[in-house]
Amino acid sequence: MQAAAGDRPILFLDVAWAEHRPEPTLLLQTNMAEGMTERDCDELLAFAASVRR
Repeated sequence: MQAAAGDRPILFLDVAWAEHRPEPTLLLQTNMAEGMTERDCDELLAFAASVRR
């Protein structure tokens, strides 16, 4: 996974892998029954804006 992501910021759901990644990584916990909500999208957009290069 690290080879594919490189040093780029990413959204990822594997907590164990992401916790040890030094690059910016958003851990977005979604309700699988609901899927991504508008609040989740807002959080993702805020993360993307914060790591823009």
